[in-house]
Amino acid sequence: MSNTEKRAAIYCRTANRDEMALGSQTESLKTFVAAKDGWVLAGVYSDEEKSAAVDKRDGLRSLLIDAKAQAFDAVVVHSFGRLARERDLFESIRRTLNENGVEIVSATGETLLVSDWPPRK
Repeated sequence: MSNTEKRAAIYCRTANRDEMALGSQTESLKTFVAAKDGWVLAGVYSDEEKSAAVDKRDGLRSLLIDAKAQAFDAVVVHSFGRLARERDLFESIRRTLNENGVEIVSATGETLLVSDWPPRK
């Protein structure tokens, strides 16, 4: 890996059974990463039919384990709500990622300020 490469993992989630939505999210995020100069896809994590209000999600658990192993530098999501809808849960996930040098990037261009919840476009 060169010093300018950014290893990006993507995380996708659906709350109901809609495989096309999960597939569309995945392909959209792969395209987003591929369009970023110097970014390489380092992993794909997903949870299907899982609420964003709970932390018992296999894909999310794997993502956090790999973040602690420094397997990637950034997590790309369609929107921050894909990670969590509850503020406390989102902050717990964000803290774990940040403590391991991993940034969270929203493909929809959301920004997240400390006082913002939910995130704004």
